[in-house]
Amino acid sequence: MTSYRGDPYWLNARFDSFCKKCNKKVKKGSKIFYYPRSKSAYCEECGKHAEKDFRNMAEAEDYYSGRG
Repeated sequence: MTSYRGDPYWLNARFDSFCKKCNKKVKKGSKIFYYPRSKSAYCEECGKHAEKDFRNMAEAEDYYSGRG
């Protein structure tokens, strides 16, 4: 899978925030799935689904563009 600068990734939250999908409070230090371009954070539970969706789309893009 081709990787790009704005791709989402897992990290530990640097401050308290809320999950973009379920609006659950995410405390500083919690594991989150982060989209840097939109500055959106997903809690660990929603992040698992968001990561799966992102990987599926990225793999399809590679396949249909001839890179994969």
